[in-house]
Amino acid sequence: KGAIEGGGEFLGAPHRLTVPAVGLAESREIGIGQLRADDASGIVRLLGLADRAAPLLEQSRGKRVQLHGEQHVEVADSLMALSVLDQNNGDFAAAETRQRRALAIQRALLDRGDVRIGDTLTDLSVTLLSLARYGDAETAVREALAIHRRHPDAQEGVAYDLNNLGSVLRRSGRLPEAEGVYREALTAARAVFG
Repeated sequence: KGAIEGGGEFLGAPHRLTVPAVGLAESREIGIGQLRADDASGIVRLLGLADRAAPLLEQSRGKRVQLHGEQHVEVADSLMALSVLDQNNGDFAAAETRQRRALAIQRALLDRGDVRIGDTLTDLSVTLLSLARYGDAETAVREALAIHRRHPDAQEGVAYDLNNLGSVLRRSGRLPEAEGVYREALTAARAVFG
């Protein structure tokens, strides 16, 4: 059953996974759409990278820091990739730390309403929801939603943010609000995904 229609599952921002050359002639980028921690785990296992993913991502982050310094969007991208592994391992405190570092970099370097900031806020809201920090999760997902709504090409993010907001409201015991938001999320998801 789909996450939107399932009511209560929550989703992170869209990602692309760059797979380093491991038994392949060259590295390749795999579009993995709306990445969730369990999806990332399956992809990493499928590619035989379960034991090597974190060190490879850390190595990539280190090289990006060497090339660009700590304050660069590519370093933020590496931090976000590592945060997905943290989520997958159930280490939501580490995921939050990486996501907040990435967000600080993005806020310093990108326009305030950049969709990448919205995507990071979406992921942060999922982490905060997993930590049962509903007030913080609501703040993050509402900001992500506001950013995604301003971008016509980010309507997929709108659908996911609405679903996540519904989850925050439901878990906060605000059931009538959650129901309305879930209905809006379902409408948005149908418009995006058909």
